[in-house]
Amino acid sequence: MASEPSATSTGRRIGVIPRVVIESLPPEVLLKGIERFERVGAEDSSVIGHRRGGPVEIIWRRPKYVAKVEAPAASRGAGEEPAALPAGRPAFTRELDEPLVVREHELLGIPADTGFKQSPFVDGVLVRYTPEPDAAEDSGGPVKVASLPERPIDRCLADPSLLAHLFVHKLDYHTPYYRQEAESERHGFRIGRGNMTRWQYECGGIAMRIADAMWSDALSRSWFAMDATGTAIRAKDKHRYGHVFVLVAPGDGVLFRYTPTYDGPTVAKLFGGYQGTLVADASANHNVLFGPGKAREAGCWSHARRRFFKAFKAGAGKEAAFALQAIQALFRVEEGCALCSPDERLAIRQRESAPLIEKLFAWVEAQRQVVPEHSPLREGLVYLHNQRAALCEFLSNGEIPIHNNASERALRRVVKGRRNWLFHGSDEHAVRACAITSLIATCQMHGLDPELYLQEILTVAPSYPLSRILDLSPKNWVATRQRLIAEGRLKYLDLARITGSRLAFRDR
Repeated sequence: MASEPSATSTGRRIGVIPRVVIESLPPEVLLKGIERFERVGAEDSSVIGHRRGGPVEIIWRRPKYVAKVEAPAASRGAGEEPAALPAGRPAFTRELDEPLVVREHELLGIPADTGFKQSPFVDGVLVRYTPEPDAAEDSGGPVKVASLPERPIDRCLADPSLLAHLFVHKLDYHTPYYRQEAESERHGFRIGRGNMTRWQYECGGIAMRIADAMWSDALSRSWFAMDATGTAIRAKDKHRYGHVFVLVAPGDGVLFRYTPTYDGPTVAKLFGGYQGTLVADASANHNVLFGPGKAREAGCWSHARRRFFKAFKAGAGKEAAFALQAIQALFRVEEGCALCSPDERLAIRQRESAPLIEKLFAWVEAQRQVVPEHSPLREGLVYLHNQRAALCEFLSNGEIPIHNNASERALRRVVKGRRNWLFHGSDEHAVRACAITSLIATCQMHGLDPELYLQEILTVAPSYPLSRILDLSPKNWVATRQRLIAEGRLKYLDLARITGSRLAFRDR
């Protein structure tokens, strides 16, 4: 892991990028008044953050103070008063040969609307989190110095703002780290892809705590959808292949899990013991989940339709068209009751969809007697015959969908990614990448800005109690953020205020 550089009071220039010095004063100095203390030096610590437009060097400067020894009252001149901080001191000072210098406590604040989902910060933000009351930061000795902001990775060169930017651009925008390395070099400071990979691995461990809690919570639902796809894993001689499972729990989250194998025991380990309804494809590997005392299987009419579409293209036009029209009628019923309550939707399905299905399966049984073996149409007929119970499950439950399209769409994220960044470095790298991807995908389900969310979470999670880690899930984060702000533990440094940006978002 890249270690943080040690800097003098003047700082060491990391690269040709914007630089800002943020002074953090000790809580006791702020409480009693700076005029009662004497500054005796400072400690600087540099990290690389990210703001709109590129990287920025952030120097956390921690001045050291000792209490002044007050002279006896008799020795003071007539009318002499203790030294005080000049009134109207500007929020920041800047010399020609120095970077921008600001005082943290003068710029820390919170947005007017603490329940925001999209970032209200035009130029980016630095997040400050205090696990305990500020008084706990007091060193207790004669020299007073503020504590460094806690970092998700000890002695790491990257601020959470940069980490969040890198992860979202790889796992959401599918930009490989070698491309981000080239981009950072053009911005004036090269960040090696090796460092990016290690940072993702370390932060993936933090994301796993949240994703694992979300997975356990999803398994307590009455139903969810799942699917799987392959992904490449780097190996010494030849790439090998593992598998990424997705669990879609509407209203809760989109969760990804990596496993080296895809078979019955693997599926049982991931979903075993679940007794609700599981919307899935008709894979033989899933059979271990279904049966008396186990989960109920709900089939996918989209998969059923594909086989008849294939038969239609192969020349079985008239026969395949009947099945395609019947399935299309089922989807039109679903479109009409999409906004209904589950009970209303179930009544509509039983009234309109059930007769269509009875007619379709009667046709299937008749065609199975005359359609030759190994024909494309025969494949669709056999699929409907074998999966009849699962395909009709939606007629007894108004909550579940008639297809597994949500899982299919979620897996496009993995498919697009592997076409760009090609492979994971190891099984463990894949596990942790899936954890971060789960948080990003769930952010989109709940309308959250994934980059700001990850920045906030990477700041808060290292000190947050594991017993309440589900508070940090995207579903619960807005309420958790509001609580932490109300407690005075979460604050923000708006980079637009520091750099003097006059840009503003248009009203949404």
